[in-house]
Amino acid sequence: MWGYQEVTRYEEKFTQARRLFDSNEYTKAEPIFKEYKAKYPEEAAASYNLPLIYLRTDRIELAKRELNEVLRLNPQFENTKELLKEIEEAGTQAPK
Repeated sequence: MWGYQEVTRYEEKFTQARRLFDSNEYTKAEPIFKEYKAKYPEEAAASYNLPLIYLRTDRIELAKRELNEVLRLNPQFENTKELLKEIEEAGTQAPK
């Protein structure tokens, strides 16, 4: 079980990573998302952001593996299903 301060610290880091991602600073956001995912492995939202980075940095196969992991954690995560479908339809290129 995590203490309040620890959870708050990781929420702040997650928010920081999202800001970096939104600013297209993928190489800075990626290690923060990885750390968050390692700390909260069952948190689908943490796992969902990594494949978005992988797609934007042309690591399609890695993105697909991560998205399948998100679906394992949360089979009802509709965004993930839609994104996987778009990737399959786009072939070897990242969907627009």
